[in-house]
Amino acid sequence: MAEERDTYVGKNIARFRGAESQQTIADRMRRRGWRWSQATMWAVERGDRPVRLVEAVDLAEILRVSLHDLLSRPSMAHASHDALSAAGKVRKAHHDAVTAIHHLEMARDELRAALDNASMFTEWQPDQDQRDLIESALGHVPDTVPAFASISVDPDTLGWQKDEAMQALTKKHSPAFTPENWRAERGLTATPVETEPPTPKEG
Repeated sequence: MAEERDTYVGKNIARFRGAESQQTIADRMRRRGWRWSQATMWAVERGDRPVRLVEAVDLAEILRVSLHDLLSRPSMAHASHDALSAAGKVRKAHHDAVTAIHHLEMARDELRAALDNASMFTEWQPDQDQRDLIESALGHVPDTVPAFASISVDPDTLGWQKDEAMQALTKKHSPAFTPENWRAERGLTATPVETEPPTPKEG
């Protein structure tokens, strides 16, 4: 049973170190006071050299796995590690999404303030390309995110379903933009066009 456990631990170490070399792990163990070398790692991973419990504690920390996973049967240890790794990815993705939505909200506030200012000038009449850009930006607001995320997407038709869904959301949240429509929606009053006073005639 002891030899079988040594084999389990060796396989787990080989799996958990991933792209890290045997030498790299051995170097980290030496920095913790253990007389490990690449040859030690090779013997441990083959199950020829048992890992003492106190060594396993440091090894688990170096590999960023639990001591339980390090000492468990490989199939269970790997399943546990994969589940925790996936949970970590979800947590990071959630954090990134929240941060992105926060930045999106700040950018939207900046856009609205800029449109408020620009639409005050009656002579400001953006061309069609500029209006399209503004309408697209107005459609990318945080309240489109939950609706878009709830759409069931078939992987075989991923592209067109996502594009179609986003176009529908953008259309819903982006009425045709004109300075006049914006002023009416925001309750703004345009500033009259300033005219230069006539130049007095000489003579």
